[in-house]
Amino acid sequence: MRTYHRTKNEEAVMSAIRRHFVPPDFTFFKTGVSLCVSSPAGLFILPNYIYIIMSRLGNYFRDTAAEMKHVSWPTQTQAFVYTLLVIAVSGIVALFLGAFDYLFTQILDKLLG
Repeated sequence: MRTYHRTKNEEAVMSAIRRHFVPPDFTFFKTGVSLCVSSPAGLFILPNYIYIIMSRLGNYFRDTAAEMKHVSWPTQTQAFVYTLLVIAVSGIVALFLGAFDYLFTQILDKLLG
């Protein structure tokens, strides 16, 4: 019988699945096409696409965490100033749109009224 050696990524995915979805009395083994779970109730076969999705999801979170280390975060003062700037510009735009809405409403009332 051929033995299958798991990669580190496969081990990480299998351990995440074990921790979150599978009771401790279940066991895992991987065949060429599927991920198999042996339980007291019997053998369950998870299709390979579930395994692939879990693997890709793990890669995504690992890559995201690595990228977050390269981010240049603003200081507290910069964040405060930018927040005030966004609030001020939003208020100005709201006043501008409100004025035009009022103006067009008055014009249409005179034309149609």
